Amino acid sequence: MNVYEVMTAISKLKEKDFQEVRHFILRMATTVDLHTGKNVKFDAKSRGIITGVIMKVNQKTVRVRTDSGVVWNVHKSLVQSAD
Repeated sequence: MNVYEVMTAISKLKEKDFQEVRHFILRMATTVDLHTGKNVKFDAKSRGIITGVIMKVNQKTVRVRTDSGVVWNVHKSLVQSAD
C-alpha cells in the first residue's frame, strides 16, 4: 500500500475510526528514539528553533539543555533529531 492509498483510506473513515488512527499515529510519533545525550531541536514559536541535548526522558516530555545552559521541558511530539 502506498501513501496515496493510505490517505484515501483515511479520508473514508468514520469519525470514531479516524480518531483511533489519529491517536495511533501520535503514539508512533512519540516513539522516536529519544535518549539522554541525543542532539535535538524544537520550535519555541516566538523564540525560533531551539537546539540542545536531552538531559532526561520522561513519559510525556524530555528535558533539553541548550548550548547557553537554559533547560526546557518539551513534549516529546515537538522534538526532532538535530543530526
